[in-house]
Amino acid sequence: MQMPEISSAATSSLSTTIRVLSSATVGFVIDLSTIFNRTDSGHYLPAAGARETICRLQNSSIPFVITAMKTKVTETEVARWLSAQLGLGVNRECITLPQSPFRTFASTYKGRTILAVGSQEERVRRFALNYGFEHVLTCKDIASRKHRGQIVSAIFVFWVPNDWDRDTRTVIDMLLSDHGRVGTRFGGSLDERFFDTQPTLYICMADTSAAGHQPVVRGGKTWFDTLLKRWREETGGLPLEYYACGMGCDGLTIHTADKVLNGYRQEPYRSLTEQSSAEHPR
Repeated sequence: MQMPEISSAATSSLSTTIRVLSSATVGFVIDLSTIFNRTDSGHYLPAAGARETICRLQNSSIPFVITAMKTKVTETEVARWLSAQLGLGVNRECITLPQSPFRTFASTYKGRTILAVGSQEERVRRFALNYGFEHVLTCKDIASRKHRGQIVSAIFVFWVPNDWDRDTRTVIDMLLSDHGRVGTRFGGSLDERFFDTQPTLYICMADTSAAGHQPVVRGGKTWFDTLLKRWREETGGLPLEYYACGMGCDGLTIHTADKVLNGYRQEPYRSLTEQSSAEHPR
């Protein structure tokens, strides 16, 4: 696999973060862009000492997490690419991507339906299923009118959609639905208590400004800005409640990395060969 371009916007503070997990354990969070140097021809070469450093962390059973500001790839794909480039096994559990925090909510919505938003809708559906969500709809499913009355408990925006108009409309419609029922409209008062009965919105902010195929006038705005603007217009300025991740140092991303580091206490380093290829969306 040829690794896609790594964003230079990755938060530099993550490169040097050291978390003290106990009096005897130190964990490291390492930015993927600090492990490789990109050549003029576009190839990636390991930075001096990068392989040796990761080997030493593994051999010393020191917890570490590698972060990358890249969406539309899985933790398994990044781990395999790293393993091939460095010539050593890297466990996918060591990889944290912008959308990785979504995995932690699979148990919260066990047995319930979520709406997964993003371009390449079948791929984003597979992402959600591989993260452990059991029932996944896409905006295309909602538009088909085949799921009227079905309850959607949460909305997860994995990455920017292609069809800005349709998907923005779909997200707003679901937020304004009658208790999350597809094809309905909330009939009560739009106040702060309104959100207690509506689908919860989770947004990965790392890639919400990419171009889509629809001729929408964006004026430099991101997809989220467009969503927020239309929401306020439709609700008379009601604040939009949501959870965000994928910004580097946001609470959800830090919590996810911290959970991985703490996981080393119960489960030591494993090689890549022990991972299931079933997690790898095609």
